[in-house]
Amino acid sequence: MSASLWDRQDGEGTKPYTAFTVFLNLKKPRTLGAVSQELSKSLPLIKRWSKDWKWFARAEAYDADMARAEHQARREARAEAAGDSELEAYRDRTKKNGELIGGLARAAAGV
Repeated sequence: MSASLWDRQDGEGTKPYTAFTVFLNLKKPRTLGAVSQELSKSLPLIKRWSKDWKWFARAEAYDADMARAEHQARREARAEAAGDSELEAYRDRTKKNGELIGGLARAAAGV
């Protein structure tokens, strides 16, 4: 079996898989009629392929995985932005501390 449900399945021919990728890439709501029109194939054939190869379940799994990936990317972007803010604050504190220590050293040296 393939790594993901939306990858080509064992035994799935090129034509049914190509039709599935058309289905998968449709904007929601996905319809078999749209695939039939896009590929100029009969609707009964597309329905058979869809049933045989479980297109709706595979598309649902794909959508769920894409939603998880988008959520993870947003979470990582927020963490990175927060990390950048924390890093900038640390740099500011370090610079101020360095200036303070430098001032104290000059004062102690009588400069």
